[in-house]
Amino acid sequence: MRLPLLLITYAAAISAAPPLCVAVVACSMHYRDFFDNWAAQLGNLGLEKEIGVVAIAEDADIVDHLQQWRKSAPPGTYRRVAQSKNKQPLARGELGFYTDGFAQLMSRRARHLIGAHAALRRQWGDDPRARLIFTDLDVFWLRDPRPYFTGGDCAAWAQTQHREKGLLNPGFLVLTPTDAASKLLRAWAALLAKEPGRNLPLFNRAHQALQRAPLFKPVTCALDSEVFVSAKRSFFRRRWSARDPGAVVVAHANWIDGHDAKYKAFVEKGLWVL
Repeated sequence: MRLPLLLITYAAAISAAPPLCVAVVACSMHYRDFFDNWAAQLGNLGLEKEIGVVAIAEDADIVDHLQQWRKSAPPGTYRRVAQSKNKQPLARGELGFYTDGFAQLMSRRARHLIGAHAALRRQWGDDPRARLIFTDLDVFWLRDPRPYFTGGDCAAWAQTQHREKGLLNPGFLVLTPTDAASKLLRAWAALLAKEPGRNLPLFNRAHQALQRAPLFKPVTCALDSEVFVSAKRSFFRRRWSARDPGAVVVAHANWIDGHDAKYKAFVEKGLWVL
């Protein structure tokens, strides 16, 4: 069987024993400041020693920055950098919806996670406590999200896109070290190979196809939309902010297009901690 793209890279990056929870983030130079903001908040929450981080370098320009971040790790923390092996250079300029650069990034995502999930499973074995968290960099953690990743027959958990459609959003995705989670990633990657860039709808198509499979237990469970909120339920409500977050644990600026608009929203809502 052909090895998935990035598997060898991840095997090298994840060499020492990781903690039982590892966050995977993908970063390009264009969103370097959002990576720094996310990493700073992980430290603010006191989670650096409990949640390891694997940072994927999406372009060559960001590698040195991520390596400096790795080398500056406090004692007892787990930081790794994996460089994308994709031969196609990332398109320059704004990475808003419908741009070529955005489509490229979305098309790579499932393959990144196949590699990371496989490498971590080799370290974790079948430990039912282990969790891989994939988080977009426009996702802000206000509290520790780990208590919500338990119960049921879930092989994975995902944020919902918004209540009206009930779509799952893999921009915040949690995976267990199971064959069911691996099947989900591979089904998603296979669809993306045929229709590059259609990240969210194809994730949902893969999930739904597996749900219909005979004798297959529920794969991806939806996280509470009042706790893991999208921009439609948080950023676009003028009174909501980090200063009065209510029940919100994670806020995702997914309905705000472009770096500068996301940055403005983060600052206005008290989510910029640099």
